[in-house]
Amino acid sequence: MKKATKAILLAGVLTLSLPVLAFRGGMGDGFDGRHHDPMQKFERMSLMLDLTDEQIAQVRPVIEQQMKDKVERHNRKDSMRDLRKAIDNGASQAEIEAIADKAASAVKQRILDRAKVMSAMNQVLTPEQKEKLEKLKSLRENRMSRHMKH
Repeated sequence: MKKATKAILLAGVLTLSLPVLAFRGGMGDGFDGRHHDPMQKFERMSLMLDLTDEQIAQVRPVIEQQMKDKVERHNRKDSMRDLRKAIDNGASQAEIEAIADKAASAVKQRILDRAKVMSAMNQVLTPEQKEKLEKLKSLRENRMSRHMKH
């Protein structure tokens, strides 16, 4: 009798878990299984690199500031939407160039923000952690290149 109860309970738990896993994209954070939250990515990386509390305390503020700034800026989709709307309304070349300049400025800022985080990480990592990070990057690049071929 106990075995039957346990089996029914386990089946119920598994059945209830399936929609949650399907919605979360399996083991990932998004529908497609990718991780987009920079803090989650940082937390995973800090575990993989075995960062000390001091190292985390030095890098976390940089990432948090980057996240705040990112929310305040427009993304690429906004620029493309603005461009389509301007063209539909018969925008002049100068108006189109202004939209392009705004998009280019946003890209430049994202690169500068990324450089701040990379620099902060580079300053706090030990040589062993840097080596491990390079291996992780290589693995990620290999995974991405295999995915891009399909």
